Amino acid sequence: MSHSSIRAALLAGLMLFSSASFGDASFTRLNALRINDRLNVMVALAGKSGGAMQVWQAYDCKSLTAEALYRNFLDNRGVTTARFYGSEFGRYTPPQPGPNQDPETLKRICSLPEKAVVWEKIAPTNRFGSTALVDVASLKRSGDELQVRFGYDYATRDFDPPYDAPYAFKVENYRFNCQTQAFAPVSMMDVDDKGYVTDSLDSGDIADRKASFPLTPLMKQTFTRLCATADLQRFRALGRFVSAAHKAVSRDARYSARAKR
Repeated sequence: MSHSSIRAALLAGLMLFSSASFGDASFTRLNALRINDRLNVMVALAGKSGGAMQVWQAYDCKSLTAEALYRNFLDNRGVTTARFYGSEFGRYTPPQPGPNQDPETLKRICSLPEKAVVWEKIAPTNRFGSTALVDVASLKRSGDELQVRFGYDYATRDFDPPYDAPYAFKVENYRFNCQTQAFAPVSMMDVDDKGYVTDSLDSGDIADRKASFPLTPLMKQTFTRLCATADLQRFRALGRFVSAAHKAVSRDARYSARAKR
């Protein structure tokens, strides 16, 4: 697929995203994350012989600039077979200028109905400096089914294998049935302290690692409270939370050679 074809397909996908319904498996609000003025969006492009390419991009909706984050190549099961950050294979590099910097196009993308996260603290910060949160802005309910985004803020920055992707925050998206108590992880994202998505899991990758995302007592308690909440946008727990804009690197971070430089 040529660069011009990819740009056209991405724009078409982003416009479709704006009208996606709660039950749409291809384009859901779980494929986007808006932190203040930064909108991170993933669009999946179907491959000719099965599989797909997931393209993560970031848009600064204040300066109207676009940045390319990374591309995932998936097999027929939705399992990642290759990851490129720019032209770098399998190793994190910072965001690069995106392919489309047209102001009118960026205005259309920034007008997508994705609300900026509003974090509500659901437990006291623990002794390791981690704070558990729920994004009130993205809470949705359809019948008995809840869509819930949990966040985990960390006091310092660290790096995740296998790509040495930096993170200061983790986001996990789940579905929970209030009637049957059925619980399913849908996707997760690593986010750095500048608000960029640096790594992610969904589809077959999540299915293969489902055991890594158990239903914890805190999550179950939160789901129970949400099921009993008539107006999800009014959900409250321990108060609003804003993550620090700049964080020091963790002392015990496992640096890659690139991070050390």
